[in-house]
Amino acid sequence: MKKRRVMLGTHTVGIEKMSKNIDYKCEYWLYHQYTNKKKTLVQIGEMCGVTNATILNWMQKFNLTRRKAARQIGHCGTGTGEEHPQWKGGGQSYWNREARKIWARHYNYKIPGGFLIHHRDEDYTNNTMENLVMLTHGLHLKVHNRKRRDR
Repeated sequence: MKKRRVMLGTHTVGIEKMSKNIDYKCEYWLYHQYTNKKKTLVQIGEMCGVTNATILNWMQKFNLTRRKAARQIGHCGTGTGEEHPQWKGGGQSYWNREARKIWARHYNYKIPGGFLIHHRDEDYTNNTMENLVMLTHGLHLKVHNRKRRDR
């Protein structure tokens, strides 16, 4: 059994390092793992040989503040939005933005929230006015579902 000293803020706490028997019931150790080392409840549970629900119960007993779900470190990396490893640019595609601009310019009318521009022939490069129609999100889903069903 090795003893290690860990600095937590202004407190120095002795922590015993034991395999699969780490004292997750120690408030300072749990705080350090979760807050400073940014480990998830699952990771801490695996280190201790218990479930993440057990770790959550002890965090609640110690009244430790939890991170927001979007900020937690997951299996695929850290961060949200542009910082997330699976980020694909966000927002609307280039073709959809272009269709919205063309439709709004033609009718001199701002497209209201909840509406989108649909390409009738499903060719997103064909932004002619005859091919563009403004639909509600729900109606747009119905159109695409009907086309899928008819295939």
